[in-house]
Amino acid sequence: KSAMTLIAPQDEPSAIADICSILGVIFYSWGRRDLAEETTLAGLNLINESGHISSRIDLLTTNATILRYNGRMNEAYAALEDARLIANGQELARVDHNLARCYEHDGNPNEAVAFAMQSVVGARRHRNEVVLPYALEILGSALVDLGKLKSALRHLNEGLSIAMEDRDQRVACQLLERLGFVALKLGNTDVALEKFEDALKITKQMNYPIWQKKLLRHLIKIYEEKMEHFHALTAYRQLIKLMDAERA
Repeated sequence: KSAMTLIAPQDEPSAIADICSILGVIFYSWGRRDLAEETTLAGLNLINESGHISSRIDLLTTNATILRYNGRMNEAYAALEDARLIANGQELARVDHNLARCYEHDGNPNEAVAFAMQSVVGARRHRNEVVLPYALEILGSALVDLGKLKSALRHLNEGLSIAMEDRDQRVACQLLERLGFVALKLGNTDVALEKFEDALKITKQMNYPIWQKKLLRHLIKIYEEKMEHFHALTAYRQLIKLMDAERA
């Protein structure tokens, strides 16, 4: 709020819209989807459809993510199709990566792989190493859904290498979670545990509750299977605390 008051909306609508997009990501990462949607819609209302293309794409993709988390898939697809109509170059790679996430969430891994591949190709072509690790992560995740674990591992490890080099903790966390999930599928419980614990450390540093909960659920299951009851109870208490905070 304080950052937004420094800029007059009539003078810098795109700057206000960009702040709204950033706040939207922060809010949904905290589990406050209501505030996230309210903020992104406020940003979209500040800019007209014919201008501020980059800001509009940011807001549409952020809003699509919120809609996906809320299970409103038709609206999420519509927002991304609107973004795709005005996107080109590296912006198109970002939109395609988000479409891949929608298709995977919707149980359509083949379409997810197709859009993820388009995003990877576009990000490489335009040397966009911000989008590239996210595109590799969703590509790997969709390949896991198709049972193509070896190929998935190759893409996920490449994504993690880029994320670590760029110090993008958010996508590093997501890639570690996927690598842990693949390790579980391959029967490598100890490797999975290491990946999940590393990812959980990142979520705590970032204050990223939505992924903390996901990782704690993985860890509780592994700790219980390994008969590590103290660790399981500790993780369970952390999960309950996060869920209570979200309901507050």
